[in-house]
Amino acid sequence: MMLEMETPVVKRKIPGGGTESVDLWSFLVKLTRIFMVQEGERIFVICEDIDEDLSDELQTLLLHFDSQNSDKPFLFIFDCLGGDVHPCLQIYDTLQYLESPIATHCIATAANMAAFLLAAGDKGKRSASPHSMIVLQPLAGTADGQADDAINEVNELIRVRDYLFNQLSIKTGHPIKKACID
Repeated sequence: MMLEMETPVVKRKIPGGGTESVDLWSFLVKLTRIFMVQEGERIFVICEDIDEDLSDELQTLLLHFDSQNSDKPFLFIFDCLGGDVHPCLQIYDTLQYLESPIATHCIATAANMAAFLLAAGDKGKRSASPHSMIVLQPLAGTADGQADDAINEVNELIRVRDYLFNQLSIKTGHPIKKACID
């Protein structure tokens, strides 16, 4: 006998303000800008820059799916230029928290923070198509305002850079000088 499971309902923002309640599968269909997923599958195609909204939506779905079945793997397919640093770090932290296996694949381009997320896949489950391009570029900022503000921003960039390099070294099993170009 197959156990009937009620489809979860999620709230989503609507243009002009407010929210609406929709079933999870209808919600996923509306998110094709982020990824494509079929009911029961965990395949995410990330093909645009990652911002706070995309990060929040993705984290919510990952945590939901992982809580339902932590034995079934997630597959992330990247074709994007990265995105904002902190939303990408939030996704990375979520991926490290999940119990489900994580596979990552680059089909065309994984640049900057997308390249970092590509490395978040489990060992032996990270791959790239033969003609794909994986690019890590130095972090950049726009230090405006008072000198103290500029110093704080530079210090934050250095802290994040060092964290990224350390995590890439751990994930790849290579020393920082080999895993990252400084």
